[in-house]
Amino acid sequence: NQTIYRATLDFDGVFRMHAHYINNGSDKIIETLPKSSKTCEVKGVCGFNSYCTFDDDKQLCICLPGYKFIDENETTLGCERNYFKAECMGDKDGAAFYNMFPMNNIVWGDHPYSESGDISSEQNCSFACLVDCNCWAALYEEARCKKHGFPFRYVRRTREADESNTAFLKVGKNSVENWKQNDTIFSPQPAPIKTTNSGIEVQKANGHWEHGAE
Repeated sequence: NQTIYRATLDFDGVFRMHAHYINNGSDKIIETLPKSSKTCEVKGVCGFNSYCTFDDDKQLCICLPGYKFIDENETTLGCERNYFKAECMGDKDGAAFYNMFPMNNIVWGDHPYSESGDISSEQNCSFACLVDCNCWAALYEEARCKKHGFPFRYVRRTREADESNTAFLKVGKNSVENWKQNDTIFSPQPAPIKTTNSGIEVQKANGHWEHGAE
């Protein structure tokens, strides 16, 4: 029995070992790395401003809320904003233009540009991002607020709660409902109404966080 082996590193970042059996002319993939259930862990498998997830055993790239596919026929190319970017005021006036949209079960593979242990809650972390001109997403993890700038890279969504976090994304107020209608894989979970020490009310409304003066 003679077999010819061929190894490929494909566009999706997966290493595949192929076998061609000379006797019967058949071909077979005999090994993949990472395994099919782990392909979302390959950095760059989905483009900027999208996240990688699974629907059953099918890997998907889905736009983050506030974004749309650059090319709907090539979803791995990433996504672009579907709202106009407002002039940044650098204070709570940003609440007039943006909401902080929560997404559960998020794993972020990129490094934040800012990380602070002085912010006491998820809600305060969300508000700190809202008023920061450079911040477009925040994660509150192990009592630390991690801010991410634009564009977003290496984001994946999982059902494994033991390794995931809630991310808060800054999005145009008119873009949230469109995203919610198109996201059929996961839906955001509700969060409690809370008030920050700074007098800024943070309330859960229609699936997103809103901020305003009391």
